[in-house]
This record gives sequence, structure tokens and C-alpha cells, in this order.
Amino acid sequence: MWKGWCRLLSPRLVRAVRRARRRSALLREMGSLETWERNALLRDLRLSEADLSGLSRGNLDRPDLLPRLMRTLSLGRLDAHVLRDLRRVCAQCQSAGRCAKEVDRGSAAISLSEFCPNAHTLRALQAELPPEDGGALEKV
Repeated sequence: MWKGWCRLLSPRLVRAVRRARRRSALLREMGSLETWERNALLRDLRLSEADLSGLSRGNLDRPDLLPRLMRTLSLGRLDAHVLRDLRRVCAQCQSAGRCAKEVDRGSAAISLSEFCPNAHTLRALQAELPPEDGGALEKV
């Protein structure tokens, strides 16, 4: 029955409903864990309780955005700890739609600080690049 309704609704609404269902399932699953299981999971993932809460509201649908943004900014391989922190912040971001549009348009490097919670870190990383690898970001 759900599939029949999908054809009648706008694709944007369908995506929103699917996102809400996935988030709800994630929250139910996390809520069903025993305290020790939840603590072990948080410890293994190096997340805090606040991080987990942010993940349930954030960008779980677009794991491709950070790598695409990094390519746009000419950032290559990063230290594993830095990359983990970037991923954690990106996963909690509520601006994934704008991020995708800016990356697609090629304007992400210019408008990054307007929407990206990782902007400061990404700008610092790009500033460390040698001039032949892209140099510093243009500041607008």
C-alpha cells in the first residue's frame, strides 16, 4: 500500500517520510539497548550521549557529502582522528540539503561558512596545503 501512495506524493515528501521512519527506527533500536550495551556502543564509536542524540536528528542520509566537499576543497588524505571528528560533525549536520546544492553548483568553497559546522576546520586544513595544491580558500 505504501508503494502505491509513493507515486502520488512529491519525491521530496516521500524522502522526508522515509528519513523520519529511519530516524524513528534508529531511536527505537537505541532505546531497546541495555545500559551496558549502549555504553559499550558509545565507547566503541567514541561518541558521547549528546553526539548520539545529534546523530538521530542530523545527516544520516548523505554519507557522500563530506568526501565530495573535501574533493571540492582539494583536501586529500587526512589524519584519522581529524577525519573521524569531521565525520561526526557532518553526521549531525542539519544543512545537508544546502551542502549538496552548494557542492553541485561548485560554490561550496565560497559559501562554506554560511552553512557548514565543519567550515572552520576545513578552512584550517586547506590553509595548510602547499600553494601548488590549491592554497587557501577564498574568503568572502
